[in-house]
Amino acid sequence: MRPGRALKWQGRILPGVIVALCLTLPVKAQAACWSQKSQTATIMSLGADGTVMLADGRQMLLAGIETPPDDKVRAGWRQVFDAINAPVRLHPVLQPQDRYGRLQMLVVTGEGVLLQEKLVARGLARVMPQKRARDCLEALLVIEATARQAQRGLWRDPAFTPRNADDVDGLMGDEGHYMLVEGIVVDASNRQGRLYINFGDDWRTDFTVTVERADARLFADEIANIVAGEVAAIVGHRLRVRGFVTRYNGPEIRVTVPEQIEVLTKVR
Repeated sequence: MRPGRALKWQGRILPGVIVALCLTLPVKAQAACWSQKSQTATIMSLGADGTVMLADGRQMLLAGIETPPDDKVRAGWRQVFDAINAPVRLHPVLQPQDRYGRLQMLVVTGEGVLLQEKLVARGLARVMPQKRARDCLEALLVIEATARQAQRGLWRDPAFTPRNADDVDGLMGDEGHYMLVEGIVVDASNRQGRLYINFGDDWRTDFTVTVERADARLFADEIANIVAGEVAAIVGHRLRVRGFVTRYNGPEIRVTVPEQIEVLTKVR
């Protein structure tokens, strides 16, 4: 296991992590989850990389979801966008522009429905939590789970099926890709403020989730005392983790916000 002292878990339950909690969440994103600040805009076109061109010349990305991962999904996006025949409302997230100057917004259509919700519900996008865009993630994760269970859109493609944390070779092949990974926690620790959640007996080769020291405070605020307040309490729980697969010893996902981790069940 990775060396380190036990981490004290404090605060609230991670949004959307317990199955029973998921059942109580709204099945649709509601206005309360997005900023009441807004502006009206007209969508002109959708770029190949998921960039949206607005009538005033500005470029925009849809906050909180992944851009189209392939041509088939992109074609589904175009169908959804072609059906928008009225101005939309743009609601800013914490960081309303990326480093390239593109807007990052939650987009509400004329009928009051979140555009991100439309895409996720049809299986045309995966939820992508980021520190700069955490609004409405709880509802979107529930909507994504419904689409995944129904195998809509991209969820019919084995390439997007959640990976097993035990499949180390497969995860190494996923390096650089945004993936969902499910597995049982074998060990968890805190080393000089950096969090490690290990899914195998050998951290040098097995799948690991890490949280940098600068981001760990978010988890101290949002992860509840699962058993007795120690990080070891998460051992034996089955988690679903989402993020880009990198390689540090074995395969790794670096998590920056709590919404990237869903606690599915305790199995032992």
